[in-house]
Amino acid sequence: MGEPINTMCFGGSGVDSCTGVVPMANGDFYVIGTTGSTDGFCPLPANRGTEDVMVFSVSADFSSTSTPVSLGGSGVDTGLRGQLAADGGLLFSGRTNSTDGDVSGNHAATSDFWLGKISPAMSLEWQKCFGGTADDYLSSFLTTTDGGYLLSGYGLSTDGDLTDTGHQTGNHDFMIIREAPMSTLSVPPTN
Repeated sequence: MGEPINTMCFGGSGVDSCTGVVPMANGDFYVIGTTGSTDGFCPLPANRGTEDVMVFSVSADFSSTSTPVSLGGSGVDTGLRGQLAADGGLLFSGRTNSTDGDVSGNHAATSDFWLGKISPAMSLEWQKCFGGTADDYLSSFLTTTDGGYLLSGYGLSTDGDLTDTGHQTGNHDFMIIREAPMSTLSVPPTN
């Protein structure tokens, strides 16, 4: 078994967690996770809520990083997974209970699936919430051959995007949502 080649820590004095790395064609990689910090490596201005999604890139040799981007609203926003976009940007997924800031379309200030895209220049290009008025938790997502998305997770909602799906009320069920290509997705207005 080999030895570590490079190691680095990123974060601040709050709770920060990495949930994914996504390789780029040039050997660099995106990092996605959640930050509860407002200092150290974490973006300023301070996070909008108790936790925000945090995304940044790291060079292949660990010699440089991009300025981290904090995404979310005044609620709890958690980064989960990422996937390289066709233009070299980052598709990100997570969950949100925010209804403001970078988040629009949450069904009731409860936990919704959250999907979005960061440009190669590290700006939010689009985002969308999926779910209903109860708590729904994203586990995974994939892109489909037509440019849409397939999202999976679990939750309690029986309305919103999950109306008439056969959900059994009172417990968590598996949830699968197929979304059309990104022409239906949007960036919320700037506050």
